[in-house]
Amino acid sequence: MSTSSRRPSRRVVIVGTVVLLCLLIAVAMGLGRKSSTPAVVINHGTGKNDLVVSIGLTGGFAPPAAVFSAVPTLVVSGDGRLIVPGAQTQQFPGPLLAPLFERAITEDAIQKILNFADASRLLQQPPVYVAELNVADAPSTVVVLSANGRAYTHSAYALGFDTPAQTPARQTLADFVAALSDVSKYFGAANPGDETPFVAEQYRVQARKISAEEIAAIDPDPNTVAWPAAAGVSLASAGQCVVVQAADVQTLFATATQTTVFTDNGVTYQLAAAAMLPGDTCGTEELSAPTT
Repeated sequence: MSTSSRRPSRRVVIVGTVVLLCLLIAVAMGLGRKSSTPAVVINHGTGKNDLVVSIGLTGGFAPPAAVFSAVPTLVVSGDGRLIVPGAQTQQFPGPLLAPLFERAITEDAIQKILNFADASRLLQQPPVYVAELNVADAPSTVVVLSANGRAYTHSAYALGFDTPAQTPARQTLADFVAALSDVSKYFGAANPGDETPFVAEQYRVQARKISAEEIAAIDPDPNTVAWPAAAGVSLASAGQCVVVQAADVQTLFATATQTTVFTDNGVTYQLAAAAMLPGDTCGTEELSAPTT
């Protein structure tokens, strides 16, 4: 065989080069689409008090005050804020209010969450998450999503205690929660803005009358402070839940601990309190909007 018969023709080389260039362009375009806003734009509220997604725990073997004051492990607001609890130490008594932090996220990041939820079939009527579990007093994982004018609440008891999850629906929900739990990995380290303390505009408060005998049993000895008249609500009306403006109690709450007791009109109370977060409601253990 001659040398000329083994050498590819110029036409074959040109065609091969064109094909290779087309493949490279296609790959580049594909990579570009992967990093851009998802093709399906899902509508959501855009206000600072509008909830997009909330993930948290409720119930379980915990006193009522702890259940009331619990905050979600992750909240995304319509105006692009990611709110998470801060680290808490084992020191007792700890602060009355759980520390919260926020950072800005982009609309692309919000669309990424909503498209993930949609692909996971979470933006539709919640399925039944019941499973046969030999687990007592476990909390329920609650995921709330608000999109396209509707709210979807997914609640699964003892999610994560059964590995793998017993039903496909429970596994899908567990995968969604696990993915969003690692904020830096899910959004990319450069996507969220700098973390800053969350500044509440309102707090929800629940008050319980406490007797002198109960106060004497508190260790270490509690400090007693007067409930400010400027709050505009009496603790007698806070047996279930009342909302107070942060400006009226901010200084008081900043120094209060889990053992602080409050006096109002000659009666002493213990308080459970939490910042009002986007989508939050007063007087309910649910994390946000009702199930559709």
